[in-house]
Amino acid sequence: MGDDARELPQPLEIGLRDNTAVADLPNGWQVLIVGWQGRPEPVVRLRAWEWRSEQKVEVAVPLGGTFQVGDETWRLMEMTSSDNVDVRIRIRRIGPGDPGGEPVNNVVEPAEMRPFGEIGWDRIAALNEQLPQPVLPGYQHWLRQNNGAQPVRPCRLPGQHYLLTPERPLLGLHPDYPPFDFLTAQRQWRDPYLPPDHFVIAVPGGAGGLLVTHFRLGVETINYLPPDAMTGRLDPEERATLLRPAAQGIERLLGKLEYYEPPAGPSAEEIVPETPRYWDRSMMFED
Repeated sequence: MGDDARELPQPLEIGLRDNTAVADLPNGWQVLIVGWQGRPEPVVRLRAWEWRSEQKVEVAVPLGGTFQVGDETWRLMEMTSSDNVDVRIRIRRIGPGDPGGEPVNNVVEPAEMRPFGEIGWDRIAALNEQLPQPVLPGYQHWLRQNNGAQPVRPCRLPGQHYLLTPERPLLGLHPDYPPFDFLTAQRQWRDPYLPPDHFVIAVPGGAGGLLVTHFRLGVETINYLPPDAMTGRLDPEERATLLRPAAQGIERLLGKLEYYEPPAGPSAEEIVPETPRYWDRSMMFED
């Protein structure tokens, strides 16, 4: 019986990250993440193949679910994502009598955003004709699909003090309502402060400032211009050096947003007449 136990595969756990890394399984198969979703139910789509043959498997595995690769059974034990774009997972080889433990969901739930609605490429083309430089391709695509977006409740990036709120949303093409209008924001906020290849996508509440997208090292990034960087006599190129990183692209920004809960202050103290802290006008002024 001891010999049989030694022949059973021992528990083994392997970590994978997004769709760029291939993991080698002990039985000669290879596995790759090809897609995933964190909600409404966490699911990862995996592709596995054996390099010595033409055998391949593609399967959608819910968190805690099992999948078969050759002669081995594996369970999806953990999913982790801080921005709802990149994901890391942990899979465990399951042997007889080995449940593998409790699955762990470390995918953050982002703040809910309500897009204003899809618009056509003709409106994007008309927008670009009114700008000194066209909107960046990635943000252009998101803008066409969403026309901006309004948070259900005030939200922010973790640890930051500027807020997106229903009154301060991600901007879209709303010429009839300038506070929400992307083109108005370029003329009102971008042109005085930043170069023309930068685009203001929101004018946050809370700490204030500007959210801006532009190319950095060939990548579309989103940065924050704090209000104290909007003072003084600097030209736009100089002021652009004061931008702070926020997210690498609009999808990562949306995936990282969390609801803002204002800090709980002290409870209100009731002050009544004839107590030391009550202010009586008749004691201070004469008629």
